[in-house]
Amino acid sequence: MKNVNNKDLYEYTENKIMSHYQNSSEFNKKFIQMEKYYHLKLASLIKEKDKEKFKERFFGGIKAQFFNGYYIIQEVLSLDDTKLEDNWLIQPEGYITQQVPKIIRDITNENEEAIYSPEMRRFKMWMITTYEDVLEEINQTAFDVLCLGANQALLDIRDKRGLVSVTTNNVEIAGKLASYNDISFITPQVFLEHRTLTNNAEIWNMSFWDSINTSDSKAGEVSIITIPQGEDNVFDLNIMISNRLSEVERKDLVEAILYTFMENNNIKRDSIILHFAVVEDFFILVQE
Repeated sequence: MKNVNNKDLYEYTENKIMSHYQNSSEFNKKFIQMEKYYHLKLASLIKEKDKEKFKERFFGGIKAQFFNGYYIIQEVLSLDDTKLEDNWLIQPEGYITQQVPKIIRDITNENEEAIYSPEMRRFKMWMITTYEDVLEEINQTAFDVLCLGANQALLDIRDKRGLVSVTTNNVEIAGKLASYNDISFITPQVFLEHRTLTNNAEIWNMSFWDSINTSDSKAGEVSIITIPQGEDNVFDLNIMISNRLSEVERKDLVEAILYTFMENNNIKRDSIILHFAVVEDFFILVQE
């Protein structure tokens, strides 16, 4: 895709994203989940009288940010598409997603002019002139959605090259919550990674996406213990979440984990004993 002008890149990006909207139920599901997630995070800060205006401006900003992220990848590769090697593209999807924020930081040098679309900038200006203490959350949302647009572009490039993930080529080992071969995003900002497996238990780490600048990426833990009970099993689902996540985020995370567990294993809610705790710090004690 070398020596392509900006108009062609814009049209290509517009056509690809529109094609996803029209033809991919999986894309629409992910986009709706993304929009809902960030909408809930910011909507809790909005007064009732501003809710409709917020909803309209926020959705326009999110769509534009996603487009901007997709476009940035196309623009970089139009200059030199050999920068993106096949060996990198065949990584499992979760590992690609985890690395996208660093790629975007390197491309943009974290320059706000490059990160913000005009629509998202207008939304930001309305928010910060109407409400206090919202700038950090808006900046994080803008950067995250930009990265998710870029992530979609990278996955589309993989498809265009006829490549498949290594987990598709190899045998995928499925756990009760997700694949053991990949990291799995349970919300846009938190992913699961398998830690321990025994005959009757699984333990998963929850970590923050690399889009979030933090010295401690630990977001929580999930353990699943299978308890035989006659011909059926009961499942003890324990979820511990860092108090760095807001109450809205914690609720969303617990619901997502519970739903994923039930759907992946065809388990009814009454077969699950759910324990949920908010944790201030996670420590590892090493015996001397």
